[in-house]
Amino acid sequence: MKKLILTALTLALIAVAPAALAGSANGTLTVNASVAANCTIAAASLNFGAYDPVVTNATADLDGSTTMAVACTKGVNPNITTATPGSAMTGGSYSLNYLLYSDSGRTTSFVPGFSMGAAPSKSARDLNIYGRVAAGQDVGVSAYTGTITVTVNF
Repeated sequence: MKKLILTALTLALIAVAPAALAGSANGTLTVNASVAANCTIAAASLNFGAYDPVVTNATADLDGSTTMAVACTKGVNPNITTATPGSAMTGGSYSLNYLLYSDSGRTTSFVPGFSMGAAPSKSARDLNIYGRVAAGQDVGVSAYTGTITVTVNF
């Protein structure tokens, strides 16, 4: 009998328990994050090929082009700069001068502050760089190399 009363009492308490928890209240949780402006620029090479100062390039410029991948946070408007739009590649004691341009017609020098426009997404975009080694340079036999730092400001 004692067992029966204890079981009945336990069942009664279980039945009453949900009624005691019938109220509720709401609260808010504020969630925050921030997205910082960021850009990356990949290294590239501009290979002009062979320069012939005696025949071909005595009167004709030698042109080349390359692309650099620039990826920025969506909406960022990157400005691209170089130390100078033109420079010289060196080969031993010789120098071979060239200029960089932002257009394929090679009419607009690649000047500081070149803008790519606002990034439509985080996907990398191609930054086209066009170069020209001027005709008529009196240079010696050598392999010519140089480095230009290209900076993306955002």
